Amino acid sequence: MIYADASTLRLEQGAWFERRSSVDAQWEKEDTIYWYYGWQTEAMKALYQLESLQENWDGYQSPAPSKDIIERAKKLLLAIDIDNITAPHIVPLADGGIQFEWRVNSRELEFSILPGEPIEFLKAENGRPIDEGPLPSTNSQIKVLVSWLFC
Repeated sequence: MIYADASTLRLEQGAWFERRSSVDAQWEKEDTIYWYYGWQTEAMKALYQLESLQENWDGYQSPAPSKDIIERAKKLLLAIDIDNITAPHIVPLADGGIQFEWRVNSRELEFSILPGEPIEFLKAENGRPIDEGPLPSTNSQIKVLVSWLFC
């Protein structure tokens, strides 16, 4: 779970996330409450680490992922309403994007979140691409796509 206030951030598996805004160290109002699966908590930790990247993070003048890209990645994680899966490997991309990568046995799935572009996916089996394109627009379609890895 993620608890946040002006001075602390704590992540724990299987608990509520309460996102609140703070004014003069007083709680102004409650904005959002989420439930995170354990794998989502692990993935959120990785995204929080990406927030601290600076420009030239890779030594090749690559831009750090923007706040917008990181927010899009967080929303995508919340859209994947599946328990008992592994967290994706989350990596920054040289163009300022973020990529989620899953590998389960012979199957691979990647989501690429790029600046100014729709989120893209790539499915591969035995090292060969079998499907790719814009990420489906509904949570149920995304769930089917991710579930393919684990069936």
